[in-house]
Amino acid sequence: MRKFFYLILLSALGFVSCGGKGETVVPVTGVTIDPPAVTLHLDGTAQLKAAVLPENATSAEVSWSSASPIVAAVSGDGLVTAVSFGETTVRATCGEVSGTCLVKVVPVEVESVTVTPATLTLTEGETGTLSAEVLPADATDLSVTWSSSSPEVAAVDGGLVTAVAAGEAVISAKASNGISGSCTVRVKAPFSFSVEKQDRKGAWADASEGLAGYPGERIPVRLQIIEGEGVTFTWTVTGAAASYSEETVCLVEPGEAVLKVEASTGFSVEIPVVSTWPETFVFGSNSYAYGSVIPVGNRAYGLLSLRSGDDPIPTDLYSVTADDPALVQVETAESGYSLQALGTPGETILRIRSGAWLDATLCTIRIGGKFPSVTEPLEGEEDFSW
Repeated sequence: MRKFFYLILLSALGFVSCGGKGETVVPVTGVTIDPPAVTLHLDGTAQLKAAVLPENATSAEVSWSSASPIVAAVSGDGLVTAVSFGETTVRATCGEVSGTCLVKVVPVEVESVTVTPATLTLTEGETGTLSAEVLPADATDLSVTWSSSSPEVAAVDGGLVTAVAAGEAVISAKASNGISGSCTVRVKAPFSFSVEKQDRKGAWADASEGLAGYPGERIPVRLQIIEGEGVTFTWTVTGAAASYSEETVCLVEPGEAVLKVEASTGFSVEIPVVSTWPETFVFGSNSYAYGSVIPVGNRAYGLLSLRSGDDPIPTDLYSVTADDPALVQVETAESGYSLQALGTPGETILRIRSGAWLDATLCTIRIGGKFPSVTEPLEGEEDFSW
């Protein structure tokens, strides 16, 4: 009986020997992989390490395999390479025992979308270009989809915005994962305007045909907005004959100039400006020399006035003087100058002046004698046109 027990014991010990040489075989009880799960982006890699248990197992050699090599491939030393999006299991096997690692291959997600410019103002019919910056720059899908909150106000196609009608719209650029950026677009109605001028009687009229006046004269001008809003203007005058200040064109000297009014939209108008003296100086209601003879101590018939057509030129733009003020007193009247003969007979010259641009002899006035006829010019006298 005791002999039989020893035989059984010797037989059992034979099961853990190797090759009959008396070596003890330690079987593998488990395989673990570190890390047990990885997440990769396309073409990304991860090094896996396998540990065989127990540590003193007779055989610790493992083989690597992937359940889906088209998602993630694994090399013989455990290096995993991401091939396409999806999930798979990578296995490390030692004998009949194996461990696994879950591998996920995911895209690089978009984190932000920035649209430039952030605001845009257009006039109906105009176009503007927007750009979208997608970050991170290595995101798997950098594409965006453009859309408008109000296509009836502003339409968008691939970042090109077309202003349709007055109003406001939000243009968005959205990435495939839903991250988006936006631009606020304000559409204005088409803008147009005209320039008006004020005549000497205070009435306003269109100035497109031009401005005309006399050196020293100031012509008020103003804008007439036809359509649009939110526009600024720049007024400039080219040419020495005129200048501009505070909605007034100032005629400086005889000559020509151009008044330009430009809107911030780029639309502009140019108006010619002419500064010149009229050619007629009248005495009374016509150009004849009534009153060229003035009795001593009497006032001349009618007024001396500088006229453009039927309109008298303001007397603050010119002056009339007598070379001999002891003979004739020249006084300013409402629309011209009056002459008062003083107490001494004689003859003097009347002159007209205005700044540095006009200094001319009008006529010779004789003091003494009788008034001429008021129905006919004096014989031999010329009118005062020059």
